[in-house]
Amino acid sequence: MEVTVSAEFTKQEVELISILDDIIGKLSKLFAGVAFIAMVLMAVHISGSVLLRFVTGHGIPVTIEVAQYYYMVCLTYLPLALIEKQGKHLNAEFLYAMFPPVGQRALDFLTQALLLPYIGFMAWRSYLNAADRMAADERITTTAGYFMTWPARWIVPVSLSLVFVYVVLKMVRTVLPTDGQINSNVAGS
Repeated sequence: MEVTVSAEFTKQEVELISILDDIIGKLSKLFAGVAFIAMVLMAVHISGSVLLRFVTGHGIPVTIEVAQYYYMVCLTYLPLALIEKQGKHLNAEFLYAMFPPVGQRALDFLTQALLLPYIGFMAWRSYLNAADRMAADERITTTAGYFMTWPARWIVPVSLSLVFVYVVLKMVRTVLPTDGQINSNVAGS
């Protein structure tokens, strides 16, 4: 006995899903591009500081702080939405491949349903943290003076929020027909 679950979508809902998918796709590529730029800047910044230290005995001020609070946070969080969109997170494909397509879709939905509250909670908590740090005008003291760190705190909630929205979209797409096309399941067609 085979049990199937279908969802009915109007043409407007289908268009909205496609538009959201395009927007998230473009934003995730933009975020990954910014992370790539941060990686290149970090390499140039650190190399320049090392070279300057070798030549003059003094490196570029706040190099470590910029790398720690900005570059590394960008590299860690900005590409997450693109990684999720491309399905490049670590997974146990050898078990997944043993399931029939309907089982794979069920596992996909279960994974997304478990991921959603976790990502949502992390986005919410990081938002609260960023807001608190901004309100406190968070800075650190360096040998060059004060260095503002609170703007970097917003990278995490913004990135995780995009991942959250994409996981919701993936959950909706999981209940769509297996061929990936929205046709016979569209209400009123």
